Amino acid sequence: MRRDTVLRRSQLVTPAAKPTVVVKALASGADSVILDLEDAVPADRKAEARSVLAGTLADAAVRVGEVAVRINGLHTDWWLDDMRALCGLPISSIVIPKVRSPSDVVCIDRVAHQLRQHGLAEVSLQPMIETPDAVLQAKAIAAASPCNVALLFGIGDYIAQTGMRFGSTGTDLARAQVALAAHAAGVDPIDHVWPYAKDLEGLERDARAGAALGYAGKWAVHPAQLETLHAAFMPTPAELDEARRIIAAYQASVAEGIGALLVEGQLVDEAVIKIMQGRLRMEMAERT
Repeated sequence: MRRDTVLRRSQLVTPAAKPTVVVKALASGADSVILDLEDAVPADRKAEARSVLAGTLADAAVRVGEVAVRINGLHTDWWLDDMRALCGLPISSIVIPKVRSPSDVVCIDRVAHQLRQHGLAEVSLQPMIETPDAVLQAKAIAAASPCNVALLFGIGDYIAQTGMRFGSTGTDLARAQVALAAHAAGVDPIDHVWPYAKDLEGLERDARAGAALGYAGKWAVHPAQLETLHAAFMPTPAELDEARRIIAAYQASVAEGIGALLVEGQLVDEAVIKIMQGRLRMEMAERT
């Protein structure tokens, strides 16, 4: 398992069956765009959505770091047709919803491999954790395929099954467990959606809470949320300045044969340096 170089501070989710919305999403500046064939498309429009998606992607300008498609889940009759419809399309990742066990991920991995001879791109995989049972298997799901690059926490179905309240502390345990499982597998943990598109203050609070749990990014439902998400999941200018000062002081100390030291009252050792280097890597990734 390897963590790739794609920033996923924001994953903008948009219905695949709406061409104008898809075109806007692909030019939005989001880190990642997820074109949705699942919940955003009614059952009687699945085939139409696949056709619309193919036509839209053929001409759309792409100004985002990743183009992903959320297929329908393996418990439906639509997922295999979704996979076939992705052959020849300029996508880089597949989001797998409602994953029930590691075997679901293995199945999609194998089908994706077989479809490469029919024009499917070498796609990465992003399983979604949406049920209590999946939360308890999150580590195994995150590690189920070497193509996995992210583990997504889908809160809607989780709340529907548990009766918990959105925005309450009831979901905190599962939220933390999904993030921990992703880090253990070396993939990006992506936090659940904030559905209130105009409530940017609430979004910022929730995004920073996710960042504190170790999430790398969060789902967005509207381009207006992107700037808030990018700020929440990046080190602040003060944190970047601190990282440069601490690394410089540590390097000077090592050159003199000294290991751990105090910098501005903080004990600095190798573990702290890794944290500071991580901040600077994020800054570099944003610039590229």
